[in-house]
Amino acid sequence: MAVHGWDALISIVAAIGRVQAVLYRKSASMLRYPATVLVALAVLVPAMHASQASAWTVHGTYGGTGDASVVDECSPRRYLVGVKVRVGAWMDQIQIICQLRGRFLSTSSPTPPRGGTGGGPVIVQCPTGTWVVGAHWYITEGRQILSLELTCANLVRGSERIVRVSGSGRSPGYNYSRANSCPLAEAGTGFTIRFGRHVNALGLVCDVRP
Repeated sequence: MAVHGWDALISIVAAIGRVQAVLYRKSASMLRYPATVLVALAVLVPAMHASQASAWTVHGTYGGTGDASVVDECSPRRYLVGVKVRVGAWMDQIQIICQLRGRFLSTSSPTPPRGGTGGGPVIVQCPTGTWVVGAHWYITEGRQILSLELTCANLVRGSERIVRVSGSGRSPGYNYSRANSCPLAEAGTGFTIRFGRHVNALGLVCDVRP
C-alpha cells in the first residue's frame, strides 16, 4: 500500500493545533498539563493511520488467468497517470506510469513491463495536472485485454478527460468489459495485472487522493 508520510505529518500538525485550541477555550489552566495533549495525540495519530489504511481499494481482476499475477503500484506520494503498452491485435505488454504529487513534468515507471514483446509500443498518459481515477477495458474471446480507457481527473477543478488505447482485434461485445472507479476520496496508484505472453486481466488499485 502507498504510504503518504508528508500528508500524514501535515494532518498531525493540524490536529495538534485543534486540540490545543479546544483545551485553551475550555480552560487555560489545562495547558499546564502536557499529558493531556499527549493523551489526545495518542488517540488521534493511530486513528489517522487507520483511516488512511482503510482507504486503500484493490478492485478484483477481470479477464483471463494468465501465467502470473502481480500488484504493481506507484511509490509513496506518487499517483497513476498512464501506462506504457505494447499492442497489436490485443495488448501484449503493460507498464504503469506514475507521477510525484505536484511535479507535473516528472514521471517514472517503478515496476517492470508485464507481458510479452509482441505488438508495437504506445504510451497512454493523462493530461498535465490530472490523475487516473477510473479504468474501463474490453477483453477478447481468448481472454486478452483488447482495449483500455483511463479516466483522468483534475482533483481540484473536478474536470475529467478520457485517454485510450485499443488493439486491432474485435470485441465480442459489452458483456466482455469491466469498469473500475476509485472512491471519491481516492486516486489511482496502480493495477493488479494477470499476464503471460499477453496482458490477460486488470484490476484498478486506488489510495488516498493527493
